Amino acid sequence: MLFSDYVTTLKKYFKRTIGAKRLCDLLFDFILDNASVDDDEKVPEEIGKDRISKMMNGKESIPQFIRDHIYDQSVIDTLNDSFQKKVVVNLVDNKEDLFYQMLQLVDRDNISPSRKASVRLLATDDTVAAFLAEVFIYAISTNTVDSIIAEQQYQDKKQAVLKLKGIVDGKISDCACVDSFSKIIGFNFDDFVDNIEKLAESIKSIKLSPMKQLEDGITAFLKGNPYTFDEKKKDNISLVCKALNIEITDDFFELGDLHSGLIPYIGRFGGISYNLEGSPESRKKLELLETLYEEINEDTKKIPFVEAFSDCYYLKLALENSGTDYDEDVRVTVRFPKNTIIKSTDVLRFDDAAVRYYLEEEYSILSIDRGEDYLCFDEAYNWNPNINLGLAFDSVPDITIDDLEHIMRFYFVSNDHYDSIEIQFDNINQYTTIAFPAIVLLRDKDIDKLKYSIRSRKSPVVLEGEINIR
Repeated sequence: MLFSDYVTTLKKYFKRTIGAKRLCDLLFDFILDNASVDDDEKVPEEIGKDRISKMMNGKESIPQFIRDHIYDQSVIDTLNDSFQKKVVVNLVDNKEDLFYQMLQLVDRDNISPSRKASVRLLATDDTVAAFLAEVFIYAISTNTVDSIIAEQQYQDKKQAVLKLKGIVDGKISDCACVDSFSKIIGFNFDDFVDNIEKLAESIKSIKLSPMKQLEDGITAFLKGNPYTFDEKKKDNISLVCKALNIEITDDFFELGDLHSGLIPYIGRFGGISYNLEGSPESRKKLELLETLYEEINEDTKKIPFVEAFSDCYYLKLALENSGTDYDEDVRVTVRFPKNTIIKSTDVLRFDDAAVRYYLEEEYSILSIDRGEDYLCFDEAYNWNPNINLGLAFDSVPDITIDDLEHIMRFYFVSNDHYDSIEIQFDNINQYTTIAFPAIVLLRDKDIDKLKYSIRSRKSPVVLEGEINIR
């Protein structure tokens, strides 16, 4: 491992810009100020800018004095504290990328598996100082002229190895899987009906007598008037229950002695409100009615969406770099049989307001979440796909092609023989796999294999390949 790589990586994560010379001085002082020096030893003076420049450019080793004293007990005992007080406090709050980059240096070096494992255990927010100190010790102790030459030879041999992969059951696979889109939506009509029936039976089992309207003004003031369930919610529940042949009687919405309390309070959004008071049964019935309304209100929006996409399929793809070098400006083109892909313009054929609403509200169903062995696209590039969300159900704007392409981030290309999607990856590190930004929607599941091509800045040729479909 090169000390210059350690310094270059660490300096990127300081809150305020710090130069290589200043950071090297700070790190070297952790050793120089605490080394156990013999009487006949001379502590070197400040290491000059020219010498540090040569170290950073791989033309000179770390000074022998520093390498000789890196394992002094007096240095080891103070190193974690020095890092905590002078380095960690000045780093950015989110250190996940710092851990990732440092571990990349560790993984590619000739370090014993047990030591690599111990370093990985320290890569947590609670042990940042110990983690940086451990990697620092290794970078100092191994940074000799021989290691510099070996590193240069390694750099000369580095190359990115790019390949299209599938994502199956949340894991990277050599093949891809076409599956029904309804599985992603997570809605089953039979389960919906069963849930509504059970809630309705629970509500009907609570029998409550109506509370009389209080005529006397003083008594009404002291006890409050009966609480009635919201008429709009009542109509919604009644309509759905009728459509599902669930019989409800007049006392279904009766809340017994539930009434507003005497002591007012300021509501969450301003205005005066009153606590509801009444028997446990009346409170339980109100809770069940509210739950029933929420279930109906949420799930009935999904039904037309599920019906519209009932004959659609999808697959998940990812780009893998299993090589020893990063690559940039990577463009992946995947070719599909003609008229197989559902494009952004095709999705807009659904005119029902509920379909449009659900597609906009639940846009995340199109994206691919992070997996155990791959990054999601948004995480890899710190990209926020947020569009116009949180709209009322009765106020749905048109979703445009730009909105959908903003989510999917595919380019759709067609010719006489096939349709293609193209996706741009700004960069991809070595030993890294990044999921496509969104699933690929398909009309047909009968696909045996897909051909693809990959162009990148560091590759002199266009890579052609195939991925099998199961």
